[in-house]
Amino acid sequence: MATDMSQYYDSATFSDVTIFFGGQQIKAYKLVLANSSLYFRIAFDGKFKQEASSDALNLQDDDPVAVRGLIAHIYDISSESSGYYRDHLLRNHAAVDIDTSYIRYLVDLHVTASKYLVASAEERAMEAFESALPAGQYNNSEIIKHIYVTHAEAATEFRRPLAAFFASVANHNSMMQDPAASRS
Repeated sequence: MATDMSQYYDSATFSDVTIFFGGQQIKAYKLVLANSSLYFRIAFDGKFKQEASSDALNLQDDDPVAVRGLIAHIYDISSESSGYYRDHLLRNHAAVDIDTSYIRYLVDLHVTASKYLVASAEERAMEAFESALPAGQYNNSEIIKHIYVTHAEAATEFRRPLAAFFASVANHNSMMQDPAASRS
């Protein structure tokens, strides 16, 4: 019988590790984390001395929204539907539009999932990225900067779908400017 792990997300009941990141924390279960990630499995298996004997795990070098999204994914919770992601965007990204922030979040989630070896979260982030691109209005320079500069090495997989998206937009725009070209 499968257990719905979402009920144990950030729950102190029976938790055996606290994850600290970006001034935040989440209570978790080593078994759940280790089941979803080779990184966590090795950490809790004694390969990383500090984490194996500790009830604390520090992930301070990662984007806090992406870490929360990754842990939510591990617990089968959509971070977007939990309201946390949306509320975070509204509070912290007033200078950047929400569509662009969502794309940046998906890139950050993918990079974080890759770092902690959670392949299912990597795949989900990439699928969401590819399906979100045609659906929103974006600050293209912000997305390009985030993929090519902020995550120059870690986000190379995003370059091909981004280029394809821009090519389709350019093609659409040229057909709109010259309707006769679209008939030939």
